[in-house]
Amino acid sequence: MGAEEMNMAMMTDTVNSTLPGILEGFDDIVEGTLSTIGGVRASMDRGITPNEVVSKWGNVQLRCFGTPSTPAEGRAPLLIVPSLINRWYVLDLLESTSFIKDFSSGTECFLIDWGYPGAESGHLPMSHFYHRCIRRAVRKVKLLTGASKVDLLGYCIGGTMAYAYSCLEPEDVRRMILLTAPIDFTDTGVLGLYAEDFPSSAFREAMDYMPGWLLSHSFSFVQPMGLPNKIKMFRKKYDDEKFKDLFVAMERWISDQVHYPIRAYDELLTNFYKENLLFRGALETDEKLRVQPSARTCQTLIVNATQDHIAPIPCTRLPLEDRAHVEESSFKTGHIGITVGRQGTEVRAKIRDFLGLGKAVSK
Repeated sequence: MGAEEMNMAMMTDTVNSTLPGILEGFDDIVEGTLSTIGGVRASMDRGITPNEVVSKWGNVQLRCFGTPSTPAEGRAPLLIVPSLINRWYVLDLLESTSFIKDFSSGTECFLIDWGYPGAESGHLPMSHFYHRCIRRAVRKVKLLTGASKVDLLGYCIGGTMAYAYSCLEPEDVRRMILLTAPIDFTDTGVLGLYAEDFPSSAFREAMDYMPGWLLSHSFSFVQPMGLPNKIKMFRKKYDDEKFKDLFVAMERWISDQVHYPIRAYDELLTNFYKENLLFRGALETDEKLRVQPSARTCQTLIVNATQDHIAPIPCTRLPLEDRAHVEESSFKTGHIGITVGRQGTEVRAKIRDFLGLGKAVSK
């Protein structure tokens, strides 16, 4: 029996041995829960920290958490760059897990909300997002606060884009946090195999965007037992009110799917996953500007997760040509767990320390 057949047999055995235990008594739980969970989920806010939209262009909004003001000496306003693939408020789900609530208590905090791209965004290149949009947001933040530089925090692909921006506009960035952000796409595991075979160029010719539901399915391939394990965990912790609050908030976020502009998606798979142009220093914007890691100057904190299947630790490392000062901090958790899991408090404390914000202060 070959390796592939053995893996399939092991997976089948796992499902057959696990499924009965997962489903036992689950019907009663579903019947008693789903009648209310839909209404609760639909009524939940997208983020819990009060904010104001201070600028808007196309689908993109710049959100400010608090009142813009000049940062204290030795600090800079923080601009958060979330992923294009998911909605931003995974960083602001609940009071107990919110990165934004935590950081906005110590400095002026802004965030790029990518919105819900549709057919009108299908022609836009990846560099529109990692250069034009971030540059526009940075300029607005500097104008509102009077700061000469900003701190950038990028999560997932948002971190990839923030890193590219710091290569193109190094004078704009004081410090940078790369939160589970893939930079080296040499070995990205199952996602790399997906990118290698997915016909993104054919999709680009036929569609204006990569549908959100299809993107969601592509990530489920990375951990095929994720859904059964989630159901099992829900059954096990059904009586834990805090767990249920987080579970419902997470399901609200997961179901809030976002389309990915098709040209940018094709370039993400081709230029980043397949050809690794960013890491190799060979990436260019649509205006033919070279994205050079050697140009970066800002102090950088890499925060990664040992159980991350989306951005494995080797993917988060920077090119040798990058001479900026770099720290690295690893946590025993996964790609989403690093933001909403038990390790979140330690992660936020590490980032606050790096930014010089001191301890969190409740507003």
